[in-house]
Amino acid sequence: MKYVILIHSNPQPWGHPTGDFVAEALARPTEERERGGAAFDAMLEELSRSGELKGGEALGDPAAARLYRWDVAGTVATDGPYAESKEHLAGFFLLDVATRERAEELAVRFAGPGDTVELRPAHVWEDEGNGHCRSCDVRLSHASHDRPPAHGGTLRGDLRVHPER
Repeated sequence: MKYVILIHSNPQPWGHPTGDFVAEALARPTEERERGGAAFDAMLEELSRSGELKGGEALGDPAAARLYRWDVAGTVATDGPYAESKEHLAGFFLLDVATRERAEELAVRFAGPGDTVELRPAHVWEDEGNGHCRSCDVRLSHASHDRPPAHGGTLRGDLRVHPER
């Protein structure tokens, strides 16, 4: 079962790891912050070895974001940050675990001072065995992640998705 862990935070200034830049973490003793960082790194290593961690990325400053919104008159671009919230998406991790309970157990371990962690199931496109996925009419082909998708296709999990011709 695939889940995405979304980490929301508001480091000032924007930086990673967020624990080095949020007031709640900076108020803690240095030794405690260092232990927390080491425990987090050890958890990521453990999840990588077990195969449960499939990927993740820290995200850049929301002030550098650009929002593109569809409109009948044409797509409208707005400079970020575009959320009215004080918290912004700071990063994400993709997990592949046996149960929802395991995903919840891990989500608790991802939460740190000043962060809000959101656990969300990932939609999985199912291959019907004939090269088509069940929930859309696109052609699937196995591909490596280090090559850009051909023909503007989208990368989903370990399958490259190409529009039907």
